[in-house]
Amino acid sequence: MNAKVRFVLAAAAVAAFCAVSARPAHAIITNVALGKPTTGDVAFGFPTSNAVDGNLGNITHSNNVGPVFWQVDFTAAYNVMAVELINRGDGCCPERLNGATLSVLDSTLSPLFTSAPIAGAGVGQVFTFDNGGLGFSGAQYVRVDHANQYLSIAELRAIADVAPPPFGNLAQIFGTATQSTTGFSLPASGAIDGNRIGNSISHTATGDMTPSLSVDLGNLYRIEEIAVYTRDNCCTPPAGVSPERDYNLTVEVLDGDGNVVYTHPVYNPWDGVDPPGSAPIVGLGASFTIDLGAGVIGKSVRVSKIAQGGANHSEWLSIAELEVYGSTTAVPEPSSVCLAALGLLGGAFVVRRRAGK
Repeated sequence: MNAKVRFVLAAAAVAAFCAVSARPAHAIITNVALGKPTTGDVAFGFPTSNAVDGNLGNITHSNNVGPVFWQVDFTAAYNVMAVELINRGDGCCPERLNGATLSVLDSTLSPLFTSAPIAGAGVGQVFTFDNGGLGFSGAQYVRVDHANQYLSIAELRAIADVAPPPFGNLAQIFGTATQSTTGFSLPASGAIDGNRIGNSISHTATGDMTPSLSVDLGNLYRIEEIAVYTRDNCCTPPAGVSPERDYNLTVEVLDGDGNVVYTHPVYNPWDGVDPPGSAPIVGLGASFTIDLGAGVIGKSVRVSKIAQGGANHSEWLSIAELEVYGSTTAVPEPSSVCLAALGLLGGAFVVRRRAGK
C-alpha cells in the first residue's frame, strides 16, 4: 500500500470519527406533566388542569368535605428526576396544603413513593420530592391526597430527562437566552419558556437604545423557521402615534464563531417621526414568522432593535416568545482536536513525499 493510499484511508478514518464525535446525543430536561390530562375534585369553578398549564397565577380548588384528591397522567412512563408541588401564591390560606400527601405511581397505579404529610406550607412555596436523589423510575402518575380541607395547587411539575422530538422548537429545547440589559426583573429566559401569555416575557432596561435578545442553541442546527411573538398584555398605543416598542426589529442567525450567516429585512421600520407612516401598529399578542426554506445552519438567533426618540420613549425590547424551529439533530462541527489531527496527517504526507517514500 503506497503512502497516498495510506494517507487517504487515515484521513477518512479521522474525518469519520470527527463527524460522529461532533454530533452529541442530546437529552432534554423537561416537565412531562405540562398540559397532560388531570382528574380530581373540583369546586368554585377552578379546573384540575390549572395545575399543569404552566401558569402560576391560577390554581386548582377542591371542596373541603371528606377525602379529596388531584391527579395527573403523563400518558407514558418516564424516569422522573423530581416532582415539584407549588402552593398557591396569591396570599390566601397557604396553610391549607398542610397535611396533604403526594404519591408517585407507575403505569398500573401502583405507588412508587408516598410522601410524609406536608407541613409548614407558605405562600407560593415549592415542595420538591426526589426520593433522596434517586428519582422515580417508570413513573406515569402523580397524585395529591388531602382530607377535610380545601386542596389548592398552583402548579405541579414532573422533571424528566427525555429524548427530544425529531423536529421542534430548538430555543425551548436547547436554548439559553441572554439580553443586552434586563429591566423590571423580567429575564431573557421568559422568551423561551414556551409560554406566550402574560408576563412570561423578556424585557430590556430603560435607556438601552440598542436592545437585543439572543438565544444560544449550544450546537449548530439547521434552522428552518423563526417566529417572534409580541406580549399580549401591554403595550399598544392609540392610532397616529409612534409604534409602541415593536419596531426596527432585526432578526439574525449566527454560526458557531458568532458570524452572521442570515439577516432578515428590518421588521416594522420606523424613523422616529410621528405619525409612524409606513410602520404599522403592532397589536397585542401579534407575531411574525420567517420561513428559511431548506434551512440555515446556525448556533444562535438574535433579535435586535435600533430605538428612536431617546430614553423613556418606547426603547424597550420585550418579547413574549422567540421560537426557533428545526431538526433536533445537531449538525457536525469538527473540533479543534480533529482539525489538528487532519493537519498532522497532511504534514506527514508532505514530508513522506519529499523523502520519496
